[in-house]
Amino acid sequence: MLNTQVKVFEIFCSINGEVTASHQGSICTFVRMSGCNFYEKPCSWCDTAKSLQLSSGKLMYVGDVLKQVKELGCKNVTITGGEPLYQKGTKDLIIALAEFGYDVSLETNGSIIPDNETVDFLYSIVSDYKLPSSGCESKMNIGLYKKLRECDFIKMGILNLNDLVRAGEVYTILKPITNAQFAFSPINRLECDSYMTPKSIFDYLISQNIKDVVINIQIHKFFDFL
Repeated sequence: MLNTQVKVFEIFCSINGEVTASHQGSICTFVRMSGCNFYEKPCSWCDTAKSLQLSSGKLMYVGDVLKQVKELGCKNVTITGGEPLYQKGTKDLIIALAEFGYDVSLETNGSIIPDNETVDFLYSIVSDYKLPSSGCESKMNIGLYKKLRECDFIKMGILNLNDLVRAGEVYTILKPITNAQFAFSPINRLECDSYMTPKSIFDYLISQNIKDVVINIQIHKFFDFL
């Protein structure tokens, strides 16, 4: 397992800026994997386009990734991308980290179903559901959401009113078939006239009597300004 090779774009320490079982604001080591199955037509809101190609990463042994993670000294580890599940070796990385005592969270784009063993070793899964403005809603895999647990989240990035209404519809569809928590995340595009503020999302949720959704503000984007 430690000799499995994976393509890694970067390893760094930061804060968890979004929902996770490890809590927003917690200090965390991020392992950003290279490659994404959306690389030909990426999500409109991809914030790490440089990592979409497998060729963008450095080939590393899982054991060497563990060494770097240990040096950074955080109990919380988030595997992100790209799309981490695009690489088969990510499973061995997750298991190795968990066996060495790390609380491992996975950020995934909602299109690939992890196997049961991978899920068992994960402290938390944060899965996107891509709404219309992303251009990727047709790629969502409902089988993934059925696998999610109470410690996991379904996160929806909301740009405009169309996204918000669709998010409410998706919530209604997925709520009966998943154990995951839901998070509505306003996309910070202030130059857009139809931008949905956190207050607008709150007002909509109250109007629809939806009161078990987290409003997920990406606090890492404001971290240097607070």
